Amino acid sequence: MTKFLLKYLLSVVFLLNQFNGSSSYYYDITSTTPSLLNGYTLFDFSKARHLKNWAEVSDSTCQVGQSKAVFTLHKSPTKQRGVFFTLLTPNTRGACFAGYRTDVQFDISKYNMLVILGSTHGTNNTIGSFFLHTVYKVLLQHNGLEDRLHPSYEYSFLPDSDPTPTLFQLPLDKFKPIYHGRYVSDALPLNKANITRLAIISFGGSHEPSEDMDEIQRGVSCFEIDYIKAIHSDHLNAALREAYLK
Repeated sequence: MTKFLLKYLLSVVFLLNQFNGSSSYYYDITSTTPSLLNGYTLFDFSKARHLKNWAEVSDSTCQVGQSKAVFTLHKSPTKQRGVFFTLLTPNTRGACFAGYRTDVQFDISKYNMLVILGSTHGTNNTIGSFFLHTVYKVLLQHNGLEDRLHPSYEYSFLPDSDPTPTLFQLPLDKFKPIYHGRYVSDALPLNKANITRLAIISFGGSHEPSEDMDEIQRGVSCFEIDYIKAIHSDHLNAALREAYLK
């Protein structure tokens, strides 16, 4: 009996080591149980083990692209958060983008807003005496549809360059269907019950030639992110209290 128990315990230890050593056995972010009051934590980077489920999507995959993104975890003795670095280098037409995406399986049909707790540093360029802050956008895809053939649903926002954490609010009804940089007027509504991909991107220019290359967003920026949640706007005040007490 003793030999059997010893063999059993050794087998359990082996399986646990296999579980902890393989990224395919666990998802990189610990999500809380969704509720209408507390919202649905999609990504909590303060508890993430890794970001292996995220992949870069930058214009460097194209022949003329030279932009770059890095998404990593920054850990200190007192805090951990995700850090999204971007380097935007416009091509001759002025277009550029750098970002990361991850495949997911989210039902956020009960919610009408995404919120991101984070802070930004640096800017991507200046125009004359004006100091421009980095523009970011969040992209959603649904029903497992590929972005090469179908539109993604996008929302752009312009955070101030401020090291103080801010709760950025992204209303889901403001996400617009975009395909290759152009609005798709006859696209189906976003299926919030079956979100299958999420991306965070910094971008500049468009697919059309720019009349003034000096006005194209470029350069280095950094976006530190604590978490991304889906909430209902009726409970926004509770989300704000949680964010600023964090």
